[in-house]
Amino acid sequence: MMRITYQDGQTEDVRLTMLDQMKAEEHAQQEQWGGIDASGVRRGLYAVYWHLRSTGATSTPFERWAGSVVRMQDMPEEPGNPTTGGSREGSAN
Repeated sequence: MMRITYQDGQTEDVRLTMLDQMKAEEHAQQEQWGGIDASGVRRGLYAVYWHLRSTGATSTPFERWAGSVVRMQDMPEEPGNPTTGGSREGSAN
């Protein structure tokens, strides 16, 4: 889970999906950000941004949104958290 801290001190926790990360890679290639080692922070930030855009949590353009972020921190998942781990195959829909 990624914790984003904004300039106003508010925080937001985002659980990235593989699609979020794939979209960040795709965008990085389109924007010619260089290899993964050259743009790791930017790709990670874009993955969070993509997640927030795709869930309707923001409509702000990336550059302006990124300008409001002061920290991006990888947060460990809490053991026993019912929203983490496990397989979706056996879950009831």
